[in-house]
Amino acid sequence: MRKRLGLTLLELLVVLALLGLLLGLTGMNARKTIERQEEAAFVTGVKRLFWDGGTRASSLGETLELRREQQMLVLYKDTIPIRRLRIPEGVTTDLPTGKIATFLPTGKVELELTASCSPYPSFRVQNASGRRCLEVSKIGEVTEVRP
Repeated sequence: MRKRLGLTLLELLVVLALLGLLLGLTGMNARKTIERQEEAAFVTGVKRLFWDGGTRASSLGETLELRREQQMLVLYKDTIPIRRLRIPEGVTTDLPTGKIATFLPTGKVELELTASCSPYPSFRVQNASGRRCLEVSKIGEVTEVRP
């Protein structure tokens, strides 16, 4: 009997096919995970923008404005941008273009939002993996609600 020292071509092709299948499944799962993380980071950024706007306006006695400009949310003091948040590709929102909120020195927030997904001023954030409903209070607190 003769000893075999290597793999046959058929065995090598089977191993490569299995590796390709595993890598393909892992890659698809990783993409969904990245999309979910981008959406979560965006939601956290929106919450922080509202919080920063309300806190800064009341502590420094300033009037600030939050606007949407294409794929960007921008916090302004007069015409000077203070903070920006990019809306990631693949994430959609029903936030209106233009003025979204005005943060007043009294600590109150005047909202330009309608009740889109809850009985209170709210907006949706959505990507391929799901949809979230975010509600905004009169003091600028953003909370996630179940529609």
